[in-house]
Formats: sequence, structure tokens, C-alpha cells
Amino acid sequence: MSTNIYQRLPRHLRRVALAVMATCAIVCTTCYAELSPDPAIAQIAPDIVHLGVTEGHDLRFVRLSRSQGLSQQRVTHIVQDDRGFLWFGTQYGLNRYDGYQFRVFKNDPADPDSLCDVHITALFKDRAGHLWVGCAYSVDRYDPVTETFVHYPLERSAAARTSGDVRHISEDREGHLWLSTGYGLYRLDPQSGLVRRFVHETANAHSLSSSVIKFSGEDRAGDFWVANGAGLDRFDRRSERVTLHVPLPESRPLKFYEDRAGTFWIFGESGPGLAILDRRAQRLVRYSFADKEVPGLPLTGVTSMLEDQDGTLWVGTVADGLLKFDRSRQRFTRYRNDPANLESLSENRITTLFEDREGHIWTGFGATEPGFFTRSPPPFTKLPVDLHNSNNLGETLVNVIYEDRHGILWMGTTGALNRLDRSTGRLTHLDIPGDGIAADVLAIVDDPWSDALWVGTGGQGLYRLDTANNRLQAFRHDDKDPTSLSDNRVIRLFADSRKQLWIGTYDGLNRFDPATQTFVAYRHGKPDTQHVYRSIVEDARGTLWMDADGDGVQRFDPHTGHFTQVRLQPANESPLLYKRVLSLYIDRVGALWAGTGNGLFRYDVETGASTYYSERDGLPSNAVSCTFEDALGQLWLGTSAGLSRLDRERRVFKNYSPADGLPGLDFTGFSACYRGASGEMFFGGFAGAVAFRPETLREVDYSLPVALTAFQLSGVAPTPGTRPPLSRAIDYTSAITLAHSQSSFSIEFAALGFRSPTTNRYRHRLAGLEDTWHEVGSDRRFASYTTLPAGQYRFQVQAATSRGSWGEPGAEVAIEIRPPWWGTWWFKGLLLLLGLAVIGGTYMLRIRQIAHRFDIRLEERVNERTRIARELHDSLLQSFQGLIFRLQAVHALLPDRTPEAAALLEKSLDHGDRAIAEARSAVHDLRSNVPVASDLSDALAALGPELAADGPGARSFRVMQEGEARPIAPLVRDDVYRIAREALRNAAQHSHARHIEAELHYGEKEFVLRIRDDGVGIDATVVGEAQRAGHWGLQGMRERAETFGARLDVWSELNAGTEIEMSIPAQIAYQGAGRHRSPFRINALWKRS
Repeated sequence: MSTNIYQRLPRHLRRVALAVMATCAIVCTTCYAELSPDPAIAQIAPDIVHLGVTEGHDLRFVRLSRSQGLSQQRVTHIVQDDRGFLWFGTQYGLNRYDGYQFRVFKNDPADPDSLCDVHITALFKDRAGHLWVGCAYSVDRYDPVTETFVHYPLERSAAARTSGDVRHISEDREGHLWLSTGYGLYRLDPQSGLVRRFVHETANAHSLSSSVIKFSGEDRAGDFWVANGAGLDRFDRRSERVTLHVPLPESRPLKFYEDRAGTFWIFGESGPGLAILDRRAQRLVRYSFADKEVPGLPLTGVTSMLEDQDGTLWVGTVADGLLKFDRSRQRFTRYRNDPANLESLSENRITTLFEDREGHIWTGFGATEPGFFTRSPPPFTKLPVDLHNSNNLGETLVNVIYEDRHGILWMGTTGALNRLDRSTGRLTHLDIPGDGIAADVLAIVDDPWSDALWVGTGGQGLYRLDTANNRLQAFRHDDKDPTSLSDNRVIRLFADSRKQLWIGTYDGLNRFDPATQTFVAYRHGKPDTQHVYRSIVEDARGTLWMDADGDGVQRFDPHTGHFTQVRLQPANESPLLYKRVLSLYIDRVGALWAGTGNGLFRYDVETGASTYYSERDGLPSNAVSCTFEDALGQLWLGTSAGLSRLDRERRVFKNYSPADGLPGLDFTGFSACYRGASGEMFFGGFAGAVAFRPETLREVDYSLPVALTAFQLSGVAPTPGTRPPLSRAIDYTSAITLAHSQSSFSIEFAALGFRSPTTNRYRHRLAGLEDTWHEVGSDRRFASYTTLPAGQYRFQVQAATSRGSWGEPGAEVAIEIRPPWWGTWWFKGLLLLLGLAVIGGTYMLRIRQIAHRFDIRLEERVNERTRIARELHDSLLQSFQGLIFRLQAVHALLPDRTPEAAALLEKSLDHGDRAIAEARSAVHDLRSNVPVASDLSDALAALGPELAADGPGARSFRVMQEGEARPIAPLVRDDVYRIAREALRNAAQHSHARHIEAELHYGEKEFVLRIRDDGVGIDATVVGEAQRAGHWGLQGMRERAETFGARLDVWSELNAGTEIEMSIPAQIAYQGAGRHRSPFRINALWKRS
């Protein structure tokens, strides 16, 4: 199509024409490739492009320790599984890492489910989350549920002259795994287990260029690439033909990587190391990060490549450390090992790179333990110290840090003054005259009158440094000159608002007079008092505040030279709490802050009130060495356990440790903190020195996943899947059932976060035994329980970062401890039934024994009553009868029968007749006990005439009955009758009642007898004591009632009558109340007997 015709077409037809042309070109190219006897050959540019390299120092590398259990230091493969564990492949075992320790998996010839080999040659996680391990002549799939390996053996080739190791594993979009080996490329279908091998065929030009396969994988377009001993092939999996060949003969590993921008990188371990393939133009351009060719060093190549979450490209090299590629400037930043810096790269030979899901980049090394670094620079910048200075005695202690008016940072160290130009990064040092600690630089301040610095030392006096020529002018103590410096140990320098220079020494406060070059000394207290002034600050009024070491805080008036002691706490508290003052600071509102060896004080200058902060309030340590306020009004503290920031409004401390990027913990020094003109903060101490900007600090708070890593019974870890109690790995177990003999166990756990495992926090509890959480540190990541009782429990554990919230719900597992056979419900039920049977049998036996004894005693009692009745009839009644006859004879023989004698004799005869009648009745009662059901009611009614005759006055008597009359037990009836008769006689003879009632109540549960009268009543004392002196009727009635199980109650008030109630349980009262004798009745009758 000519240009004129193309331009005359409408715009939409132009697009169609272009699409048709492009399609035709692709089809033609494909057809040509298929019909061509040889695959296409990529062109290689002859020139090597050299990329610029700059040195980097902004990364902090963390090194793992072999003491954590790593099987071998050389790690060649790193993968993270879906659970969060990191896996490290070595030449001697597969290692699983939880942030604290390694668990090693190796081949065990006695265990067919163990790892295929000890030498791990490849490690890969597929899209389904399965972990695949490459070994010699096999690939294994790890089963995390049973912690076993499923083997997929590969066929061995007798003709192969290279190793059968699986060097690399990749996955295509169809889910097939591709295994790179030294004797061919294998395709594995994980579902069916079918394996297909592809090799170089001499007679087939479209076969793989070499059978020595080093790497394989898909690009984003779906093309499949194979790196082999002859170069790089584009392999069409459907036609099983090579369509493009890149000739890169490489005896060492050859790999490729496609970044997000679509750049197709090819890298190897020899030659320049880097190349980019333009797949459309089929042209290869080689790159080098070396300044020039180094022909004598073949191992200058690249071993690994990784693009992180932010799109930054990282390159691991054979011998040149770690490279970070800047795409915009086409330059590399290089990070290499620095023997003097433990936070630098462990070594310069990188074996592998991997980014975990937290964004940490892990590095494997050729001969040292693996490590990691975070992508972004740490928030705290470690400031360099000149370690090559022999005068520093090998120390990294920074005593004082100060930024001068030109922005130069000065650091006082052992034996030297260090000067750091932040703009160029250049560090120089100025030696201080003297040896040892006497030359330590302890204080620095700008000269208030000129462009110079004042430097205080630990024993060499005071120096004025001309920063233009580095000349030092010394000022020292002279015993003969009272205007000289009071002491050569200068620990504090301060220039006040009046441009006066104040010097704190170990023996006095000095003011320097620039005109006369002399000093005026001030001292507080008595001459024998220590006059050490460690810190000097000025308030808005121009008053100086300073700490007198060992003597608390002093307020100093520069005009009068007068000292006033200030109490930071009530007088009744220990003065030792605050007298060891280490630093003073006056904030923007005029409050005085005092950092001491035992906490932090805030002193209100106006009111004198003080507030105390300690570790209980959140301080990391009570040793507060330096205090400074940032531009945001937050108070920063240097302590012996890291840095701390105090939010004064919320009174909350936020603490920072090496986990946050600090080079160490101890930031105690002499004046080791300062805020620069730009707001940048500087802190120094035994851990070195750091710089940071508070406004850029961001809290990192994220939820930590927690995993159960181990389970032990009495110190022994059971193997999952072999036998109870673990059929699955503990982290995949939801419930465990234990026998009673397995009640002692321990569970180990770990948070799968690798940023700072040592500062992670944990809390756990065993629900069912504990209601509260037990919070522990990372050094106690286990919970042990011994001799737990049988029951249902649930172990729960959660994790959190040092300042983060608890990750919920965490991990948990249900635990059931079964009781022993003697503690089961069926055994306890059987014991209960057996016990009831024994108790019942014993009870029935006892009842029979009591009944038998009762029958014997009853028979004895009846016989005794019969004997008494017979004796009464034969002796006493006969005697009474004879007496009556004689009295009748006397009565007949009285001569005159005088009325008085006759009446008296007649009355005596009547009484005799009644006595005989009563005696006969008693004899009848003793011999007979078989009344009818109505006998008791009739018997009581028959007492009416007798009651009418007893006592003075006329009275009425009636008997009432409630309920249907039931037969009363004979012996009970007799006692009831006697009690009723006694109560009725007492009412008739003593109560002067006009009405007397007897009520019989036949209830289902009890029989009740009530006797009522409306007489004079009974005294309350008599009722309470149940008797009256010389009278035994009431007490006798109660005793008789108690003998057969009855209850007798008496109610009476003076002039209100009396009521006596006797209640008897139905089982005792009624005849034939049950088939068997009631135990209550038998007990009552037993008492009577």
C-alpha cells in the first residue's frame, strides 16, 4: 500500500489496516520460525555499557546467628510459605525459621517420608501455596499438616554426564512445574504426577540448545524461556520447539528476570554479569557495573535479582556486594562489607535475594549466616566515629554532641574532638593534648564573642579552639593564681543570654571574663561540700539552674552570686531519690525538668510543685542522662535503655530501641543531646551517636500472626500422624485429646514477624484453668502445665510488637484431658450404686436387728406389766378391800353416829372406793392394750365427770375431732391418753378455767392433740423451764412425749389461758402406716424400751 493511498483512508480504516499488517507480520514470522530449519538467533551488541556506581551507607543489615540452629551457614535458597515461616535451603538440610530458631529437616534413611536429600538444590512455592524442594534426581512436596515430604522421583539418564540435581523450579500459568536439571528439562503435572523430559537432540534443530538446564520460567506475555549451557532459548510448549536462541555460552549459572517495567534482564556469574534482551528486536545489550574490564577476575558476575514492593531493583553479585539500581539515573548504589561496621553487609558474595511479606529483603551469603535489611533507611541515622584514632582506646562512647553556628557537628569522644561536615559526610578529628581519660572531651559550646569553640576536657582543663586554623588555646588551674580555672576537669559549658560563659567543673562554677582572660569561681554550701556542677540551664528571668552533684538542684543568681537549694520532692521523701541529678532542661513554658539516676522530675518554678516519672510510668530506664525538647514540644530523653519521647499532654512515653534503628541501648553521657537549628535532634552515649528528625518518625503498628511451633508431653515431642495425641502438626491441630497420664505438657509459640523478634510481646492463657492473660517477653515463648485435672481446656496465645496492639484472635487449640478409668462417670455411677446398695443392705439389717430387739423388749414389757397387775390384784387391792371392809364395820358400829364422824368416814370410804377403782383400772390397763379406733376420743370424753368433780367451780368440757379417725398404735395411744389426761386434770385442778377443750386432728402427715383452757394461765418462767418447784406434771408430759418421737409445745399467758399441742408423725402415730416399721417409730419405741 503506497503512502498516498494510506493517507487518503479514513482514520478508523487506518487503524484497521495497521492491525491487519501487524497480524500478518506476526503470522509470517511464526510460520517462518516453524518452517525454518533453524530457530531465530538473537543479535548481541558488541559493546558493553558501563553503569556508574556510588557507595551507599544508608542501610542497616541485620545478621542471623548460627546459634539459632541453622544447619549450615551457606544459604542458597530462601522462600516464605503461606503460614509465614521462612525456609532456607543449604547444602546440609532444609531450615524453617520462625524469627527465633531454626528447625532442620534432613533425609533419614529409616523414614520414607523424610526429605529426599540433605543437599537442597532448589526451593519453590507454587501458586497453591505448596512448598517444593529440589534434590538429586527428585523433587519433594512438603506437607505442613503431617510435616512429611511427598516424593516425585525423576528418571535417571545413563548417558548424562552432569549432575542430576534439580537446580531450579518454576510454574507456568497452566499449573505445570518445570524442573531444571543437568540432564534435561522436566515438566511435572502435580495433579497426576506425570513427568515429561525435554533434552537436546542433535538431529532436531528446534530442540533445546543444551540438555544442561540452569533456569526456566514464563514471562508476562506467556512465552517460556529456558537458560541452558548454550545460552537462552524461547521454547514453545505446545509445539515443543525452540523459536529463538540467544547464544550465551556459560559454564556457570545463567538466569533471567523480568521487572515490572517489562525489562528482560539476563544475568550470569561470569563476564560482565548483566544483559538486557529486547525480545521484540531480538537484540541483547550487555551491561557492567565495573568501571572497566577486569580480565583476571572471572567471578565478577551477578547471582540474583529482585524487584521489591516499591519497584526498586536489587542485584546480588558474586564478589561486589549488593547493588541498588536507580532507573532514572541509570546508576547503581553499592553496599559492601565494612569490617568495622557490624551493621554492614556480612560479606560481598551474595547467593540469593528474597523479599518477605513485611518488606524485608533477605540475603544469602557464600560463607556467612543469612541476614536481612529494610528497604527504607532507618529513622535514626548512625553518626560515624573515627575508629582509626588510636587515642579513643577502641571506645565508641560519645560524651558530648553539639552543632555549631555553621551547621558543623562536633562530637566529644575519648581522647579526641570529632568534626563531621554533614554536607559532605567528611569526618575528621582533632587530638586533644594529654593521655587517657584526661583528654576526653566532655563539653562543647560556641564562643559568644567570636567564631570559635570552647572545649572542656576530663583533666586537661579548658580549651578555646580557633576553627579557622584548628589552634588550641589552653586554660588550666593554677594553685598560685586565684583567678585561674578552679579545676581542670570541665564537665559543662554554657553561654547565657548576656553572652557570659559559664564553666561547670568538679570544684566550682566559673565565669570567664574575656577582657582579663580570668575566671571568677562560685561555690555553694560549706567548704567541705562537693562543688561539682554537671548541668547548667537558664530560665526566662536570667536565673541559672544547675545540679550540684550529690546535693540536688541549685538556683543561682548571677547578679548576687547566691545559691538557693531547690527541693524536687516533699521533705518526708528520701533525698537520695533526686540528689543524683544528671541533666537539667527548661522547656518552653518555663518548667524545669531534671533527669536523675532514679527517674525524671518536672518542677513548676512558680508553684514549687513537682511530678515524678519512673519505669512504672513507662520510662525504659530510671537512669535519665540527657533531656531536650523538640520543635513539636515533645520531650526527648536519653536513658541507659534507649531513647524515650514523652507526650506531656497525655503523659505517655514512647520508647525506642535497636529494633527501631538505634545502634545500641545506652545513651548516657555528659551532655550527649542537642537540637540543631533545623530541628534535627542529636543523641550520644555509650551506644554511639544518632541523628533524627522527630517529625519524620512514624509509628509502625501491625498485627503479628502467631503460630504454635512445638508441643511436648513430659519433655518429649510426639511425631505428628504416627500415634495419638497428634495426628497433625500442632499448628494445624484444632483439638488435642490427652489421657490422664499425659496431663503434663508444654506448648511453644512464635510471632511470624521478623522486623524485631526480640522486642515482640506475647500473652497466653489456658481457658478453663485461667481467667487472666499471662504476658511474657520473647525469651519465654512457651507455656508449661503439669498435673492438670481432667476437663476441657482451650489454650490461647496472642502477639504484639513492642508498642503495638494485640493481634486477635491469635492462635488457639482445644485440649481435653480424659479422666482415668476410676474417674469416669460410669465408674463413679457404679460406685454410687454399689454404695447405695451397701448402705441399703446395712440399713435393712440394722432395722431387722432393732425390730428383733424391740419384739423381745416388748414381750418382756408385756410380761412385766402382767406380773405387776397380778401383784397389784393379789396384794394391794386385797389390802385396800380389807381396809374398806373394816372401815364399813367401824361405820356400822359407831354408837351415836354423830354427823361429823359419819361425814368424815363416808368421805374416806368414797376415797377408798375411788382408789380401788383406779387400781382396778390400772390393772386393767396393764393387762389390756387393744382399744378400737374411737376409744381415744371416747376415753377423753369419759373424763368429763371426773374433771367436773376436780377443782372448784363449774366448768364445761368438750372433745372435738378433725379428719377421719384412724387406728392409733396401741402403745402410742396409751401415752397420748395419759398425757391428755394429765393436761386435762391440771387444767381442771389449777387453772380455774370455765371452758376446757380437747381436739384430736387426724392428718395425713401427722396426728395432733390440742388441750385448751381459758384459765389463769401459766407463768412464762414455768413454761420456759418446763416445771414448777415441787411439781413434775409438765416435765413428765414432755419426757413421755419424747420417748415415742412426739413433739410437745406449750403456749400460755397470764389470765389468757393455756394451750398444749402434741404432734406425732404419721409413721409413728398410726397403726399399719406402712408395710415395714418406720425407722422413726422404731427409734422412738426403742427409746421407750
